[in-house]
This record gives sequence, structure tokens and C-alpha cells, in this order.
Amino acid sequence: MLIAAVHVAIVGMPESWPSDPWPYTGGVLGVGYILLSAALVRRTGVLLLVLGSVVGQLATALVLDAVWPAPASPGLAHEVLVALIAVASVAIVVVPWPRTRPGARA
Repeated sequence: MLIAAVHVAIVGMPESWPSDPWPYTGGVLGVGYILLSAALVRRTGVLLLVLGSVVGQLATALVLDAVWPAPASPGLAHEVLVALIAVASVAIVVVPWPRTRPGARA
């Protein structure tokens, strides 16, 4: 915000708003994500919400790299491995593990 204020003070306000719709979609999607996260966190908890968000971002990146590969990409196999590790982390959180106390006998 401060940098934008300095830029406007030096250069001045833009003459017109961008007519391309792409710059505005990020704001709308961001507000939707925040609203959905606020609604889901009460049901899932913070850890599962964040892990699910990371898995969703990795899955999206994997699909985008499969459809439109980046030149500096580490390779699809590497990305699939990372996505599988993230999915395994969600599975570890979701599976109901038996609770044991340290030093308790089974």
C-alpha cells in the first residue's frame, strides 16, 4: 500500500482503469476463497484446511504443468511425487489413529 501511494504521488493516478477482466478475477476469487475457508475451518480445523489447500494448489499446478509445461519445470514425475507426499500428509491427519498415553500398557 505504501509503495502504491508513493508511486501515485510521483507518477499520478492512472488515466483509466484496465478494460481487461483478468486483473479483477483474482480479487473475486480471493474473496470467495476467504469466505469458503472461514466457513470450512469450523468443521475441518486449521491443520486439515491448510493441508487441503496445499494439496489443491499442488493438484492445480500439476494439471497446469501437464497441459502447459514450463521450461524450468523439474519434471512431471517429480511434481507427482511431491503431490503424493502432500496427499499422504492429509491422509495421516484424516485417519483416526488410536490414542495412547506414553508409558501406558496396551
